[in-house]
Amino acid sequence: TLQSALDAHFSCTSHVDGVNVQQLLEPPEILIVQLLRSNAVKFKTVTFEAELRALQADYSLSGVGVHRPGYSSFSAGHYWALVQGSGGDWYKCDDMMVQKLGFDQVRRENPYYLVYVRGKSIYF
Repeated sequence: TLQSALDAHFSCTSHVDGVNVQQLLEPPEILIVQLLRSNAVKFKTVTFEAELRALQADYSLSGVGVHRPGYSSFSAGHYWALVQGSGGDWYKCDDMMVQKLGFDQVRRENPYYLVYVRGKSIYF
């Protein structure tokens, strides 16, 4: 879980008196959510929406990164991007191929990362 990953990252190996405080003064313009993908963790389906409320701000999905692992190793494989165009349409950009998609097709992908933009979407 995200909580256990944060706990492990900020855990202390020896006892020290003190306070660790981290805060954002304002929400970022671009929020990138990277999802854990490794051989040790079986892929789980991640449901995501076109709109997201996080860090007391509204975000719109503008891009999705997808990775299909190689057969012998997770460190190999193939990446492609799903991006929202200026008319609001979605496109799959895979090497030399660009294909128009509906958002329902975008949601069926198993994302490696999600790119959200604060406020209205930016278009690629």
